[in-house]
Amino acid sequence: RLMWCFAVLAFLPKVHCDRNTLTAPASLKDYARVALRTDGHMEAIDNFHVDNLQWINEHLSSELDRQARELAEARRLVHRRSIVEQHQLALLQSNASLGAASDQAHQLASSSGMLPLMMMGGMGIGKDLLKVCAGCICILVLLKLCGKIGCGGRRCDCRRCKCCARALIDAGYDEFEGFDVVVTVHSVGDIAKDGLLGGKEFKVKLSFGWSKFETFGTKDCKFEQTKPLEVPQGACYCTVELYSLGKLKDSKIAEYVLETKKDMLDKGDEFFGTKQKLK
Repeated sequence: RLMWCFAVLAFLPKVHCDRNTLTAPASLKDYARVALRTDGHMEAIDNFHVDNLQWINEHLSSELDRQARELAEARRLVHRRSIVEQHQLALLQSNASLGAASDQAHQLASSSGMLPLMMMGGMGIGKDLLKVCAGCICILVLLKLCGKIGCGGRRCDCRRCKCCARALIDAGYDEFEGFDVVVTVHSVGDIAKDGLLGGKEFKVKLSFGWSKFETFGTKDCKFEQTKPLEVPQGACYCTVELYSLGKLKDSKIAEYVLETKKDMLDKGDEFFGTKQKLK
């Protein structure tokens, strides 16, 4: 029986339909009685073809609805974009009008002698500048007080703590440990000893960081003064300075800087225990 059914279906003509047939307002029973022209013959549409036609009709309807929704969405986006562009153009025009009005007001104030009154608004900026200057003065006073207290001196040296000193040595931050030396200042030569008001007095100041040695003033530049001096850890430089004593302030004449490790420790006996001449 199945073979006979397939044979009959194979010889059935193919059904053709057009748009008018798909969109015709008819029920399923009406579709079953509709006859279409196929190969010059009239054949009745069975229920299977009716179902296919109904699915095609629904599919076309859904596709048309989707396209209509996309078209409406596109129109809405175009309308929104046009509104945004109109707002931007209005803002640009308002900014231009405000700039023109500001220029006109400034010209009017300048011509009518109201410019000094307008400059009164700068008083707020002047007050801010005064506040900044007062803050800077306070900071300078604090720094001066810190210098009086000796924040950079021996009291505030963290290397006086053995743990900190050892940690700095191990980390390689400091190149040597602290040690003691005996310094003797002999004399100074090749300088003008006479001034406008007679002979001048001179002194020598030697410092390793916060450890300092200062000689008494002499007129012949012969000092021959000796003092034991501590070289603290971290004092990388030895500074030797020559001052001319004045009534109000001492003036520096010359200065010589030695590197503690390179010029002193690395040379060893060539430096220590012998008389050095510095130029």
